[in-house]
Amino acid sequence: QARDPRASHVYHLFVVRSPNRDALQAHLASLGIETAVHYPVPVHLMGAYRHLGYRAGAFPEAERASREVLSLPMYPELADAQIDRVADAVHRFRGAVLSDTR
Repeated sequence: QARDPRASHVYHLFVVRSPNRDALQAHLASLGIETAVHYPVPVHLMGAYRHLGYRAGAFPEAERASREVLSLPMYPELADAQIDRVADAVHRFRGAVLSDTR
């Protein structure tokens, strides 16, 4: 897909999902790789929307996503070597998790 030459990327978030999000976050932190959980609460359970009457279980996919999302480092100055380091760390974690389940 062609990019509009009048637009540029804002380099805001690079979000991945993992059913082992907390362990992945701890693994990356142990390697000095900072991450964040930007959306830990699904919208329907936020206080501002309480008046709508939704309860836990109303939107199970949104609730699962809120437990699985993790933002990896992303900013314009991120060097290719740093990107490779983050990708390798995620890949190694995934391989370790998969081998533990076999």
